[in-house]
Amino acid sequence: GTNMSKAEQHEQRRSKAEAAIEMESDLLQQQRKLKQHEFSDDSADFLSIQAPAWVAHDGMVYPSVYHALVAAKSNDRQLHEELKELLDIDRVKEIDASLPAPDNWPRDKLRIIEKLLRDKFRRDRELRDFLAATGDKDLVYINPDDFVLGSLGGKGQNQLGRLLQEIRADVKDNTELEKWIVTAFDLQTAKGETPLTFLEVHKDGQVVSNQQLKGKPYYIFGKLETCDIEMAHGSISRQHAVLLHDKSQGVLLVDLQSKAGTFINKQRIEPLVGTKVAHNDTLTFGASTRSYKVVLDYSIVVQTLQQKQESLSKELQLLDKAVEDPMLLVTGGVTTVYVGNLPYDVEDSEVREMFENCGKIKELRLPVDRETGKKRGMAFITFDTAQAAKKATALNGEDIQGRTIKVNIAENSRKPAGEGSRGRGRGASGAPGRGQFASSSNSIPVVNPRHRQRDPSPPPRRQNDHPVRSSNQSSRRESSHDRRRSPSSGRSRSRSRRRRRRRSR
Repeated sequence: GTNMSKAEQHEQRRSKAEAAIEMESDLLQQQRKLKQHEFSDDSADFLSIQAPAWVAHDGMVYPSVYHALVAAKSNDRQLHEELKELLDIDRVKEIDASLPAPDNWPRDKLRIIEKLLRDKFRRDRELRDFLAATGDKDLVYINPDDFVLGSLGGKGQNQLGRLLQEIRADVKDNTELEKWIVTAFDLQTAKGETPLTFLEVHKDGQVVSNQQLKGKPYYIFGKLETCDIEMAHGSISRQHAVLLHDKSQGVLLVDLQSKAGTFINKQRIEPLVGTKVAHNDTLTFGASTRSYKVVLDYSIVVQTLQQKQESLSKELQLLDKAVEDPMLLVTGGVTTVYVGNLPYDVEDSEVREMFENCGKIKELRLPVDRETGKKRGMAFITFDTAQAAKKATALNGEDIQGRTIKVNIAENSRKPAGEGSRGRGRGASGAPGRGQFASSSNSIPVVNPRHRQRDPSPPPRRQNDHPVRSSNQSSRRESSHDRRRSPSSGRSRSRSRRRRRRRSR
């Protein structure tokens, strides 16, 4: 050993290091395998999409997830019938290869596979137990031809294995049933789109209770305390059935593979298939003597549909008008603009002069306070076209009497002056104001009739109060020159000068 050259010693150390690294890598690989459950289509593993297991899709039941997935690629009902009866997996592969991929198939494929996998394990309790028995092992789908669904040698997304692990977690958390309901049916969740649903509970010919079902798109019947409708009869399963609202099929009742069955008008329904429920249908469960009469009130659905129809009609009218005035599509058909942060003593002629170049002004309104009769520091201008209103918004940030005005498309229409409406605009400071509109054709404030009933006598004077002006003086409009020289405006100028001095220091 002492006669070895440095090169030979270096090579020996290198060989020992490589052997140690290889040994550690083998050990890690063995540990990883102990934490993994690998499966493929050739291994006949129950996790494979080609493994035999009944799966429902689009009203038909297929022999495997793969059969149903191939059927989902085509709208040919005759092909669906063939796949439903076909047991030769090689023939299924040939059909799969011959079908073109639909639009957005890579994205839709994962969603459909999740739906089919959940249906597979929901239909077979034994398969659910097998899936739970895999513990916390990583489920790895070995597929060298598909690195999205599968993987090989640690490379690939293994999306199929990930989906199976999610379902396994749901089985352990007892949320698998509700996840199946959500994926198996197109639940109606929009407000106002489902009828008001009531259950009249009958026993021995008498109505013992009346319950409204609201707040959810589905309701589970069963013996468990977590069920929406809890039932105590001995023939009732823990999770017996579910009543749900489907977007296209309406109200459905689904038997959850109960032993004693679920019945509509004394007719037993097929398990795990949605059966239509009509108004005044009677539901019974197992051997229980209680019956549930379903009362459906569609008035709210009709009202919602009418509102949608009115909204669509308005949109169509807007599109027709947009042929002549394309700017209507930008403004939503609104031809009125809101002008905020105006001086309180601004004249309508000044506002009109600033905006008259935008287009023909149909109406100019200056809201006033109903109690004081003073302007609120804002205006609403209605133009003859939406294009003119849009053009007016370009004046946002312009200056009137030293104030930077705000110009926006009006959010909602307001009642004309003189109707006693409660204005909810914003004054010069941006704070919500209450008042009325004074039309540009009449500068005299409109007083709400309710205020005319007030006692006209002035309140008692307190010490240090300023003398009360006469009614003639209070009704007389002050000129812009007088207001600019008022004490309040003088104090404002004084404060401004003090602020400028502080900045200059």
